Parts: sequence; C-alpha cells; structure tokens
Amino acid sequence: MDGDTEFAWLGIVELVALAVLIVIGIIAITTFSAVLHDIDIGIVLSVILLIVSVLTFIFTTLTVVFSFELAKLIQIQHNYQYI
Repeated sequence: MDGDTEFAWLGIVELVALAVLIVIGIIAITTFSAVLHDIDIGIVLSVILLIVSVLTFIFTTLTVVFSFELAKLIQIQHNYQYI
C-alpha cells in the first residue's frame, strides 16, 4: 500500500467537512437575512455560525495541506526502505 492509498480517506473527510461548511454557511446567511430587521438572538446565532463556517474552512484547508505533506514524507520513507 503506497502513500496515495493510505491517505485516500482524508479526501473523503475533506469532502464531508466541505459539505458541512456549505450547510453551515447557508444556515448562517439565511438566519442573518431573516433577522436583519430585528435585533435579537438571531444576529448572535448568525455571527456564531459564520465564525464556525470560517473556522471549518481553515481547518479543512490545513487538513488537506498537511495530509499531502505527510503522504509525501511517508512515500519518501517507503522509497528508502526499498533501496
């Protein structure tokens, strides 16, 4: 098993996190639009959801970057074992 297949599940995790990000973003935008005329707990909820969606995006991006780097390191290690 090489480095590419060992970390194939991280792509699935990325897609799930991206789907969650999209859903949270839609909920946040909808909530913000619905309560724009009324200052209530809805504004606070929409801001919290927007912050969570941004943090989810950052986490997803970092996960992808680190998984590719880790896969490269493991591939290098496998190559040295066969020398």
